[in-house]
Amino acid sequence: MDSSLLTRFAENIFWLARYMERIENLARILDVNETYNRGHAGDNDWSRIIRLHNDEEAFFERHDAATEFAVISFYIVDRKNPNSIMSCLHFARENARSLRHLISTEMWRQINTFYYRLRGVKTAELRQLSELCREIKEACQTHTGITEGTFFRNQAWTFYHLGKYLERGDQTTRLLDMRHNMLTRADSEDGEANAARQLDLIEVNTLLRSLAGYHAFRLVHPAGMTAEDVVSFLLFDSRFSRSVAFSFKMVETLIDDLSKAHNLRRNAAIRAALTDARYVVKTGTVAGMDAADLHEYLDTLQVKVGVLTSAIDDTYFG
Repeated sequence: MDSSLLTRFAENIFWLARYMERIENLARILDVNETYNRGHAGDNDWSRIIRLHNDEEAFFERHDAATEFAVISFYIVDRKNPNSIMSCLHFARENARSLRHLISTEMWRQINTFYYRLRGVKTAELRQLSELCREIKEACQTHTGITEGTFFRNQAWTFYHLGKYLERGDQTTRLLDMRHNMLTRADSEDGEANAARQLDLIEVNTLLRSLAGYHAFRLVHPAGMTAEDVVSFLLFDSRFSRSVAFSFKMVETLIDDLSKAHNLRRNAAIRAALTDARYVVKTGTVAGMDAADLHEYLDTLQVKVGVLTSAIDDTYFG
C-alpha cells in the first residue's frame, strides 16, 4: 500500500462499497420473494431467505416460525442480526465516518440521511414491503450516483469499486440460488407441463426484474423466455452489469489497475483465486443442467468468491 492510502482506509472503503451493495441486493431479494409469493397462492415460503444466508440458528433463537413479518423484520430492522439491512447500513456509515477526509461531503450526508431514515422505520411500513424496498433500492442508487459524480479517482476509488463488484457477483449467485429449482420445472414433460411452464415464465420474469435485467435481457432475446436463457444471461453475459461474468471482469480490471497505476504488485494469491473463479464462469454452461446441478454450480461460485475475498484481505489489508 503506498503512502497515499493507509491500509485501514483501503479496507474501510472496500467494505463501505460491499455493505451498500449488500443492502440493495437484500432489498431486491426480499422484494422478489414478496412479489413471487403474492402471485403464487400456497407458496408463502419465507424460510428460503433464512437458508440462503445460513441464518437458521440466529433466526430461530428469537422466532418460533419463519412467518412473513418475522423474516422481514429480521432482515430489515433487526440490529442483532449482522446481516440485516439496518446492521449493514450501520457498518457502512461507520466505515464512511472513518473516511470523512477521503469521501465527498455529499457522500457522507446521503449515507447519514439514509441511516436515520431507516432507523425510524415504523412497523406499518414493514407491512408495505414493496414500497419500502423500492425506497431502500433508490437510496442505494442515489449513493451510487453521488459516488460516481463526486469521488476523486485515486486509489480509494479503485478499492471502492473492487468491493462493489466483488459483492455484486456474489449477490447475483445468491439470488439465482434462491430460484435454482426453475430449471426442473422448465423441463417438465409430464401432464402438467403447460402449467409448469406458465409458472416458470412468471418466476423467471420476476427474477429478471429483481436484478433490473428485464430490458437488457430483451435486447438479447427479443421474443420468448426460458429459465435456461435467463440463468445463462445472469451468469455469463458480460454485457449486463449485474451478471457474474461482468462482475468478475470488473474485478480483474481493478486488480490490474492496482498493480499498474498504483504499483501494488504483491497479488499472486489474488490472481490465482481470480483466475480460478473466472475459469469456472468461462467454462460454465446451463445446457443440460437440472436444479441440483445449478445449485451445486452456484455454491462453487460462492466458494470461489470467498477464496478471492480472503486473498484480497490477506494481500491488501492483512
